[in-house]
Order: sequence, then C-alpha cells, then structure tokens
Amino acid sequence: MSSPWTTTNRPAGVTFVASITMIVAFLSMVRGFLMIAGQDSVLAEDLPGISATTYGWVELVFGVLTALVGIGLFRGAGWSRLLVTALMVVRMVAAFWAAVNANGLAWLLAAVLVGALALLVVLLLWNGRADAWFTRS
Repeated sequence: MSSPWTTTNRPAGVTFVASITMIVAFLSMVRGFLMIAGQDSVLAEDLPGISATTYGWVELVFGVLTALVGIGLFRGAGWSRLLVTALMVVRMVAAFWAAVNANGLAWLLAAVLVGALALLVVLLLWNGRADAWFTRS
C-alpha cells in the first residue's frame, strides 16, 4: 500500500497546490498558537472588538481545516478540488474588484498578482492530468 505522500501518479501541479495549502495551514496553526499564548502582541493591538485569544482559536481552527483540504488534494479527493476552486473563483472576483477600484499602481499590481495566482491554481487543478488524478478509480 502506497502512502498518499509518495504517490508518483500525482501531477506536479496538484502536488504544488497541495504543498502550498499545507504550508498555509501550518503557518495558520502556528499563528493561532502564538495568539492563544499571547506572544503576538502586534496583531493583538489591531483587533477591534475581538480578543487575541479568540482570534487565535479561529486561526487555529482554520489552519486545521486548511490542512484537511491539503490532505484531500494530496489524496485526490474531489471535494477538496471543488472547495479550493470555489475559493479561488471568489479570490479572482475580489481581485478584479480591487483592480477596478485600485487607488494607485501598487494596489493595482497587487490585485493583478493575486488574481493571476488564483487563476494559476484553478488551471493547475483543472487540466487533463489533474482530471485523471481526481477521477481515478
């Protein structure tokens, strides 16, 4: 029985997206732990109406959920591909809105970059090799 982490049939694009997802999950969980432990005073000062501990728990939960999505991508779970795709479509719409309403070149470039990265993720998850990975028996 092969491990989902060592499967060689997984397309490189899917592996890339899943790896980035796991990195984001890890960083989110670390951030949550730091907030709960009271070590992140920079963010704590900028949280109107919410305690740093509450934010830390929310961040920690999002990190765990993101890790589950990343594991799903590694394993070829269709639900994880659909969830990431839906989030990236929302991200592209938000990036387009931000680009249209950009107040300066830096904001415009940031919006274009975010939108382009979201599009890249969708293209990496929805191509022939990725389809074969997610629909295999």
